[in-house]
Amino acid sequence: MIRLFLLLPLAVLSTQLSAQINWVYDLKTAQVHALSKNQLIVIDFWAHWCGPCRIMDQEMWNHPDMQPLAENFVALRIDVDSDPGVARKYRATAIPKVVVADASGEIIWEMVGFGDAIDYLSVLQALPDEVSHLNKILRTILQKQEDSNTYYQLGLAYQKFGRETSNPSLKNAFLALSDQHFRQVSKKSNDEVLTHKAALYSILNDAYRRKPKQVMKQMARRKETYTDEALSELSHFIMAYCYKCEGDEENLRKEKKQLSNQEYLKQLEE
Repeated sequence: MIRLFLLLPLAVLSTQLSAQINWVYDLKTAQVHALSKNQLIVIDFWAHWCGPCRIMDQEMWNHPDMQPLAENFVALRIDVDSDPGVARKYRATAIPKVVVADASGEIIWEMVGFGDAIDYLSVLQALPDEVSHLNKILRTILQKQEDSNTYYQLGLAYQKFGRETSNPSLKNAFLALSDQHFRQVSKKSNDEVLTHKAALYSILNDAYRRKPKQVMKQMARRKETYTDEALSELSHFIMAYCYKCEGDEENLRKEKKQLSNQEYLKQLEE
């Protein structure tokens, strides 16, 4: 009876503190909203008895910066006691835990525990606020109509997010997911050109991680001479990007002369 008496006010407090966020409480509903609104899902795993969860409510979910941020994602709150199935699916064995997921429910980024609101706010602020292209690809998977090209397109979509975000933690998460989907292409595709593209774009991810020396060694080991124009140009772009990272202007100019793709050239000017 005493435990119940203590928990009820805390539950009310938690609800009041997070009232400014338009929470949903069911994963499938969140996925439907994410697809219709072209947004990502942010999942908060919590429980009434969790002390750090209440601190997170006070210091993060009720933070003045949170309300405008919450307009850019679907906010899903999961009570690990009431919905143990979803908690198991996302390995929420310790709470609080926050997960960023796409509309298919795949984990993009996750963090356990609460120390400082900025650790989370910096990631949430860096989330893309519109993911219509990603959702178009994910619908193919949700309808079970995917093929190797679907995974290739997912790899490119997550690569773009990783390249464009300024948050290091989120960048690594997006690029890791991009690598994962590019590997699926190698496993599922009989198209040699598509397989080579996926492999090269996965190498490019390391360049976006600012590892140019490692990438140049990988490219030197490949030793392919590509007859396919798109593969050849991608190979030159990867080297040009590495030279840009290294500040090697002479070799950068040489590689740029091999490029006609405007998107590649634009990236080299950024």
